[in-house]
Amino acid sequence: MKYPNLHDTLPKRIALIGVLFAVNSLAFMYLNENPFREPSYLPLIFIDEAIPFMPWTVWPYLLMLTSNIILPFLLRRDRLFRAVLLAYCVAISLNLMIWAGFPTAFPRPDLPLGDSMSESFYRWMVSFDSGTNCFPSGHVTIPTVLIWGLTVQWKKYRWWLWGALGISAMTILTTKQHYFWDLLGGLATAGVGIAVALIWLNRSSTTGRPNEG
Repeated sequence: MKYPNLHDTLPKRIALIGVLFAVNSLAFMYLNENPFREPSYLPLIFIDEAIPFMPWTVWPYLLMLTSNIILPFLLRRDRLFRAVLLAYCVAISLNLMIWAGFPTAFPRPDLPLGDSMSESFYRWMVSFDSGTNCFPSGHVTIPTVLIWGLTVQWKKYRWWLWGALGISAMTILTTKQHYFWDLLGGLATAGVGIAVALIWLNRSSTTGRPNEG
């Protein structure tokens, strides 16, 4: 199957991804510093307490964040790219509504006192992140949507891609940035976004539009 020439759409993709990433980041940071109501603490469960605090996992945690910008450019088909953007918008809209209406906070551990690069970077990272609006985890929502798009494109690699996501998602727990509930919430909002995108894909394929792959 022939894919469209991405050189024709690359500037548009850069603009769309940049706008979405900026809107999501700015809205999150505003709500993080200016919650509309007092943030609530969720109950810790055995998984939260059993998983140790590992500051070095701040690096794969950061990699998940950068993947939000990089992974969309791996989507070769324009129609799939638009479906992923639709899922992205729906999922993040749900996150923002929950962050605004039901803000939560995580009881972070004491900051690591070592001089390693990982511990120093961890301290810097949390210095501008108050730890509120942790449910649902946007760190899980967005990569889940993007990985879904890649599994549609590269079906034979889907288990490797989902496995990589599962391992990476655990860093929100090992860095003590989120509850396990936040992980589940991030998967749930991503699932809603993906479901809407699938409906759009199915409807667009039956309305006579050219199939781009």
